[in-house]
Amino acid sequence: MTYKPAVDHDIGLLIDSTLASNSYKSWPEVLKAEARIDLIEKSDGMFQYIACQFEALRRLKPPVKIRKALKELPKGLDAIQVAEIFILDPEAEVPFNDENRLLAPSVTLEILSGLVTQTTGDTGGRTYLGSDAMEIRVAHFSLKEYPISSRIISSHSSTFRIAESTAHFQITESCIAYHLHLIKTILAPEETVRYYRLWEYVVRYWLKHFDLITETACTPTVKDGALRTLTMGSQNLLNLALIRSPILVQLLLDKGADVNTQGGEHGNSLQAAARLAIVDIIQPLLDKGADVNAQGGRYGNALQAAVALRCWDVINLLLTKGARFDPPGQEWDELLAGMVHFWNMDWANQLRAFQKDPTIEGLARMREECERHRISNRRPKGIKKRLKTDYLSTKHRGRG
Repeated sequence: MTYKPAVDHDIGLLIDSTLASNSYKSWPEVLKAEARIDLIEKSDGMFQYIACQFEALRRLKPPVKIRKALKELPKGLDAIQVAEIFILDPEAEVPFNDENRLLAPSVTLEILSGLVTQTTGDTGGRTYLGSDAMEIRVAHFSLKEYPISSRIISSHSSTFRIAESTAHFQITESCIAYHLHLIKTILAPEETVRYYRLWEYVVRYWLKHFDLITETACTPTVKDGALRTLTMGSQNLLNLALIRSPILVQLLLDKGADVNTQGGEHGNSLQAAARLAIVDIIQPLLDKGADVNAQGGRYGNALQAAVALRCWDVINLLLTKGARFDPPGQEWDELLAGMVHFWNMDWANQLRAFQKDPTIEGLARMREECERHRISNRRPKGIKKRLKTDYLSTKHRGRG
């Protein structure tokens, strides 16, 4: 390979930089030189291989153990065995055991150290004020591509080859088992959804995995589970809105699900979707006739839920669909005072102003003002309390 010397040179620079760090300052120079030669020789031009091996080497202290590990280094990725810990057993009567759950999500990063990276990602297309999301990604595309490649077939790691269709089948099987076990309750409270964090992924993506299974690979058990999952009686529209599943919500809507059914903590599916800021669910619910001003539930109505979350995208959508800011009997003052408390006095004022000019132009002005104040909203210390007091006193005088 004509490019290999250049790649080896770059890998050598990476090794030198790593060995110069504090983690390896106790290593004698002779040992560092030996490590450099062995790592370059067996890396097969793969940078991620170096990262994986350093993760193992830095834990070793006696030089004799380090030299032994260097002599036993696997040749490239072909000999790296990666094991994932699953709590799921889709063939068991109870498909998962909570006692097998890791004590903290960070443990996953330790188990998969060198294989995944942690980054700050987006919020799935939803716009929040001052919020970040944590994403876990495969450290390098080769770590995904290698197990499904043809190259692994003739290697010592052939036992670990994964057929893509089989992988999608196993993911689908696990997703269905997980989902069907959890929906035995009539209604999933929000606490349950938060506790079983995999549930959101399950209901959002199992259909995509299911579509990638070949006909011959799909067993009767999985087909039956898929039908049960899509049966309206097995999981109502409100649960699916709570668990953030636009695909399944649309399927149920197409089958005639009642968008205005009342019940549960959030009262109706529209309020549940607004509370979770899922525009991809809110829009089809509204298209199917969901009452944008329906009362009930924890927040009173969908707009109040969106304001409580401070999600502009949802507020914008609901207002353009006719949501009323001051429906009779709602406790808006407390909610607006809360907005002021969290540096959102301008939001509160602009929402009030919109009621005087409920047009597209008024909405555009409101959004522009909110964005302008959100970006430049750095007030002196102590003003928060005064703003809240001033706002409430103004409201009180207005009523008098």
